[in-house]
Amino acid sequence: MKRMSLLPLALSVAAALAACEQAPESVTGPESEEPGPVGIAQSMIPPPAAPWLSDYFPLNPHQFGIRTYYWYDEEEYFLAMITGTETVPYVSGPIEATKLLLEDEEIGLHVDGQELWMGVIQGDYYVSQTCAMDAFPFDVAGKVWDGMFVDLTGLSAVLVNRDGSGCIPLPENDRITLFKIDDLNIFGERYANALVLWSLEPGGFVPMDFDGLEDEWGLTLPTSDEAHGNYVDGFVIFAFHKGLVAMGETGDDGLDDLALLVSEVPTISVPLHWATGGGTIDWGNAGRVTYGFNAAVDMAGNAGGVLQFNWRNAGRKWHGAIDCLSVDGNQAYASGTITSGDYEGMYFTFGVEDNGEGVTATGPDRISTIVRRATPWDRADLFPSPFKEWTKGNAQIKSFR
Repeated sequence: MKRMSLLPLALSVAAALAACEQAPESVTGPESEEPGPVGIAQSMIPPPAAPWLSDYFPLNPHQFGIRTYYWYDEEEYFLAMITGTETVPYVSGPIEATKLLLEDEEIGLHVDGQELWMGVIQGDYYVSQTCAMDAFPFDVAGKVWDGMFVDLTGLSAVLVNRDGSGCIPLPENDRITLFKIDDLNIFGERYANALVLWSLEPGGFVPMDFDGLEDEWGLTLPTSDEAHGNYVDGFVIFAFHKGLVAMGETGDDGLDDLALLVSEVPTISVPLHWATGGGTIDWGNAGRVTYGFNAAVDMAGNAGGVLQFNWRNAGRKWHGAIDCLSVDGNQAYASGTITSGDYEGMYFTFGVEDNGEGVTATGPDRISTIVRRATPWDRADLFPSPFKEWTKGNAQIKSFR
């Protein structure tokens, strides 16, 4: 995964929840005082009117959706999506986790009513108290509030290989989080009472400056007292009943990287096929072109997806909605309508080829020319245009059969 692995456990898990498109109904919590969770250092007792943490994380394991996020520093895309469920075999009692995909890493978590469990699956690992898979290490209280500080350092926790081949310690510096709640305006979108999870790590606090973006958004940057003197290395932002809408990394000089939600695929049933990818291609004299896409189709033939196209040298940039996806082995072909930007209202088709990942790859992934015309394509019209290797990028095609 790109930068998400740099965020602490709490943030990595929370970001995955943005894959869900179905928001639960608002629930009012009990007004009686609740004891703080065992093993978690908090800055105060939750106030009665504090919102429930799970209200920021809409999650429905029986729905499928795709969200695309755009990293502005390198103009790269990644996605989040629900991929099913898995039973985690704790000795203390099995827990069913909803599995989500962040780029190429699976994360699984369980929400029980108003109480949110942190991720019981992290990539290739289960999270446990010990290597014997005895129990989940901790519970998380259901309420959050502005200025809430959570410190899990010192808590006994390990990562157990899901294939049973061993375990490793859960890093101590992945366990400190500051919660802030702000009314935000992010590039024209209004998010009332947005939840900001600030990622902290042990070390000296460094004051931050986002070059005015914090004032434009209405984002309250952490103080040294709020961070308990810890170093701030990143954040994620969740909208109430919507999920993840933005994230970023911070450094000694302020905001380093920023990613924003740029598209949502309408919820469809569990997919039969899906294809995703993004990156750049150098087309020689034509210059560099940046692509980002994802699409899925279910067993009934319902398809949804998005395509972003940016041809810098020609000054052409547009966004398309994919409504047809056909998969043949390691190749996928898609078509749809240009919904905004240049050529709005025209129709497009393109193809991609997934040649594997890492050391097992049989060659570079490839993408075709994107063909436009004034009339729609149907499935029989989709054709393999000449393919070209990504200069920098990746494509993935998966089938669930």
